[in-house]
Amino acid sequence: MQEITPEELSDRLRNGDDGPVVLDIRHGADFEDGQLPGSIDVDVYDQSTDGPLRC
Repeated sequence: MQEITPEELSDRLRNGDDGPVVLDIRHGADFEDGQLPGSIDVDVYDQSTDGPLRC
């Protein structure tokens, strides 16, 4: 897996480059307070701290 800096990720997302999908698992209100451009909010933080996620 290639590592990139947060700044490089932000640039790639702003430019619309194909690449990673960033899932933000924080609560919706936290997501609304600030997020990476192009990230997707999936509020599963509580479930992820309770144990393995089940799909």
